[in-house]
Amino acid sequence: MSVEIIQGDCREQRTMQDRVRLYQERFPRWPAPQAVGDSLYGVFAIGNNYSRKKGYPGEYPRTYLDRIRALFPETPLLHLFSGSIEPDSEHGIYCVDADATTPADYHIRAADIGSYWTKEFAVVLADPPYDKALSPEYAVERPDKIKVISAISEVIRPGGYLVWLDTRMPIWSKSDGWEWAGVIAVFGGTNRVLRGAFILRKRLAVPQTAELFK
Repeated sequence: MSVEIIQGDCREQRTMQDRVRLYQERFPRWPAPQAVGDSLYGVFAIGNNYSRKKGYPGEYPRTYLDRIRALFPETPLLHLFSGSIEPDSEHGIYCVDADATTPADYHIRAADIGSYWTKEFAVVLADPPYDKALSPEYAVERPDKIKVISAISEVIRPGGYLVWLDTRMPIWSKSDGWEWAGVIAVFGGTNRVLRGAFILRKRLAVPQTAELFK
């Protein structure tokens, strides 16, 4: 089974400086990430919030999603390990989670998404279980993160972005077309786990020599 969205790439994409300006317009009172060449670096100091918006384990920290979407507003967007996030396919927002109790569009393993889409998404946001000890809390098996990141490379458009929230930098491969695009430290206050929003970009395809002279 596959899901048809829109084919293409992100050649007409924003620069990192453009993304910083979008963030500053949306959140003028908060320090903005900094563009360093083709990469983005910053800190989200979110503060303590002990309540869960919908009671689902591992929900995004308060304001995290709004901040990331200010930097990466493109659609189609895929939420991977989406948890309590509501899909909105009418506006190009899709959700995948292996937990059948979540409102996701598809309840499948993250490593299997290549069977459903091919190079459709401009942005993929992922928030996997951070370690083996936490996996039982989500009622799903622990994902093989290396396989998942490889599978994401099959469903994201050239020039598209993966933002992977985790306590460890994920293992990724240039052979899958990934290139480094920055990191944002995310912390929620005292006695909280420090996380990183690791940013990878799917490399644009390089035209063949003959195509350069068409």
